[in-house]
Formats: sequence, structure tokens, C-alpha cells
Amino acid sequence: ANIEYPGIFYLFASTKPESMSQALFEMIKQTKSMATDPPTIDEMKKGKDGYLNSFVFKFDSKAEVINRIMSYDFHGLPADLPFQQKLAVEQVDEDAVVAAAIRNLKPDSLRVVVLGNLADFDMTPADLNLGPVTNVDITIPSGEEKLELAVTAENLTKGRELVLAAATAGGGVDKFKAINSMAVKANFTLSTPQGDMPLSIEALEVYPDKNRSAISIMGQLMLDITNGDQGWRSQGGQVTEKTTTEIADEKRERLRDRVVLLQHADDPDLQAVYDGSGEVEGAAFEFVVLLDEQGESLGRFAFGTDDHHMVSVSYWGQSPLGEGSIDQYFADYREIDGVMIPYSSVRNLNGTKFASIEFTEVVINGDIPAGSFDKPE
Repeated sequence: ANIEYPGIFYLFASTKPESMSQALFEMIKQTKSMATDPPTIDEMKKGKDGYLNSFVFKFDSKAEVINRIMSYDFHGLPADLPFQQKLAVEQVDEDAVVAAAIRNLKPDSLRVVVLGNLADFDMTPADLNLGPVTNVDITIPSGEEKLELAVTAENLTKGRELVLAAATAGGGVDKFKAINSMAVKANFTLSTPQGDMPLSIEALEVYPDKNRSAISIMGQLMLDITNGDQGWRSQGGQVTEKTTTEIADEKRERLRDRVVLLQHADDPDLQAVYDGSGEVEGAAFEFVVLLDEQGESLGRFAFGTDDHHMVSVSYWGQSPLGEGSIDQYFADYREIDGVMIPYSSVRNLNGTKFASIEFTEVVINGDIPAGSFDKPE
């Protein structure tokens, strides 16, 4: 009661954002009333009893008593301060509470911090009519380095030609367009600082927007399912729903999928931009950057100049070990139903290997078990 606060600071994070204004105005109303309406006898009794009944716990251990005496001595406070406070609480009355509220609570200087998606709230901060509104950007920089890209008609034409050449080398655009689904079984090795972790995966993809993966790890089954704009994860009987952000990230991931890209290889509107050539360990490559509808990079693809197969894709994204620059390398191409499929791939995060995948079985346009993309029980 002896500390002069310049105002009141609320951190407002409502679990029901549609009631933001109602709850906020109620808090302001209660704060203002404390300076005009004395507490009731019952409120005074509860307040005092709550403090006085806990007073004994200030002496429940020798260490606590000694530490408090040392602290008081260091700060120049009287050794009997707890007893002075106890006496003050016993003697305080309703008028003293009102006087303390008038002296310390400053509702006219109130500051409100609203956190969350403003589209979910029933009113905007400006609609509250509490004063000027200051927007604060709390976005954490991702660390992604965006390289300059020459998006010219010439580079777009050459980029689309390279993607079309990759589709032709892989069996032809029509063959890729005929792929409605793909089921795979694979051995997956996750590389962690504690060592390699072998997993087995069964994955099913139904184009354009359904996928299911079942991962077996140390006797546990983890499910990851996406069905259009919905998705779920299941582990140990616990089912969690995917967020809209996670679904959006998966849609971007799907756009850079090799099959999806080559299905659109003859699309004249494909935003595939030629980005130069290079050489790695004696092999020559040409690079293409795939752009989304907003002109943002989905990934940088490398194609071999000899066989035109896709060799790698690089992008900024999420991995089991965190966010960063991901490089995925493809190898061991094999023909399945007239389509070339890479049976082996390695993924690096920020230049360090974190996963490898070896397909053991690939089925194109096979039977789709009923309920494959339903919410797990």
C-alpha cells in the first residue's frame, strides 16, 4: 500500500476471445469501484483471514527464518517486520482500503495488452475507446536468407523446359498425371545427437490433398493423417488436431513434392524460374526455383544435365529436429509402372544429415482401404 504505481498493466489472454470486451470492461469497472465503494465486512474478513492464517508458515523452518533475518539486515529493514505487517493487517479498516485504492490504482492510466488473432475477438482494440492504439510486431525472425532471383520471361521459359525434361525422363507428363495415389513402405533412419534411430513407415498419398503415414518406433505406432483442410496426429491413444498453420505448411510441402511438380510440368503458368548451373563432385546440374502464387519460393530444385532426373530440392522448413535450411537428395531411380521413382533419399538440416529413407515397396494407383483418412479413434 506504500508503493505508488503509475498505472495498471493487464496482460489479457482470454480463452474465449469473443468475450474480450465484456471481461475487460468488467475489470475496469471493478478497479474504479475500489476507489469509491468500501469492501464489505465479509470481504474484509476473507482478506484478513487469508493473510493472517498463513502467517505461521513464515516460521515453519529454521532456514527460512535465518534467510529472512539476513535479508532484512542486508536491506536495512527491522528484524520484526513480519510482526509489524501482521499488526497492520489486523488493524486495517474499510476506509484505509479505499484510501490505498485512491492512492495507488490509476484506472485512467491503464494499459491494455491484447494478444492473439484479432479476427477472433469480438472488438478491435480501437473499438474499446480506451485511447491511442499501438501495434507491436512480436514476430520472431525465421533466419531464412532469401536470395535474389531474376524472374524474367527467358528464365521462366528455360525453367519450365527443365521441369518438362525431368518429367519426360521420368516417364512422361501423362504418366505422372495418371498417378492418383501412391503407397510406400520404407525404412526411415532419424539421425540425432544421441545416435541413429531406425523407424519403419507405411505412407499413403492420394492426390491432391490426402495423406496418411503410420510410423512404428520402439513398439509404438504414430499416425499422421491429413484429409483436405483437416488433419490429426495420434500417439499412445492421444489424438490431437492439426492447426490451420500446420495444414497450410503441409499444402506448401505438397506443392514441392516431386510427383506433384512433374504432374504440372506442361502447365504454361508454372512459376519455375531458371537459376543457373553448377557442379558437385564432377556432376553438372541446372537449378530451378519454384514460386507459389504470391511469388514466394517453394524450393530450389537441381536437375542433372545428363539424365535430367531431379537430384535435390532445397527449402526453408520444419524438420523433426527443428526449423532451418533443408536439403533433400534423391538417388537410386527405379521404374514402377512406367514411372521413374527415387528409392533412396537423404535430408540435411543446416548442412547436417538428420534423416535417410529407403523405400522397400512402392504401389501406384493401388486399392485405398476404407477409412484411411478418417480421424483416428
